[in-house]
Amino acid sequence: METVNLPTAQGYGEAMRLAWRLLRQRFWSFVWLFVLAGLLALLPLVAVGLLQHFVARLALLWQLILLLVVNAFIVAIFRSIGLALAGSKADFAAFTGWLLRSDTWLIALLPALYGSVVQQIYPSPPPGAPAAAVIHFFLSPNYLLIVLLGVLVSPWYQYAFALYGTGSFAPVQAYRLALRIYGDRLRWLFFPLVLGLVVLLALVVSGIALALVAGLLGALLHLMGLVALSKALTAILIALFLALFLSAAMVFMTASLIVAATDLPRAPAAGEFRP
Repeated sequence: METVNLPTAQGYGEAMRLAWRLLRQRFWSFVWLFVLAGLLALLPLVAVGLLQHFVARLALLWQLILLLVVNAFIVAIFRSIGLALAGSKADFAAFTGWLLRSDTWLIALLPALYGSVVQQIYPSPPPGAPAAAVIHFFLSPNYLLIVLLGVLVSPWYQYAFALYGTGSFAPVQAYRLALRIYGDRLRWLFFPLVLGLVVLLALVVSGIALALVAGLLGALLHLMGLVALSKALTAILIALFLALFLSAAMVFMTASLIVAATDLPRAPAAGEFRP
């Protein structure tokens, strides 16, 4: 795989600062990339959904394929953002090129298997389940165990994706180096959780701002007698806000993880854990 020059960081703040810089510089290009990637993802997702409906006896297989497709698209996004961090062009052609690589699907297989096994052991309530059943699931020890496993295990996959996204490591190398978050690079283990909390805080703050704007606009249109227009504009504003916010969050979190991952391949000091 080709090697590219990526910015490096020694701490959480520096990694997020570099990711924020990329977000400000390349945000709109990534919005269009995500739109096209989402449209492309509809094809396999709809196909798998139809298979789940008409060939229900193979539900476990379809679920695995669905998770594999989702993770493969995420891996390709990691690579696209890695190219952007290195100053290269990250367009839809590059995205599809990496999506078609066998290594992309290989590195996506492990988290797909993990997710499928967890879902079989601790199945979530089906769509349309009573509210009491849903609440019971989220308050059960099983769900707390799933969350704990996610906090401890999912960073391994995410850093493997990030290392692969640098273009310098094959899947096995990426997973091996990512194990260092449980050893001499332990400081990076909870970085994905911190990123999630930062994004959640940003969502709350920006959501409050959106609610104020939508409320004032709705009140003005109501006074003008344009009730239907008020509802339509509110729905459009919310949908647009969510789409743009999710795009920004994806770029910010992915870029932060890739920058953080550049610290993992460094040689450990004497006596440190060597995966």
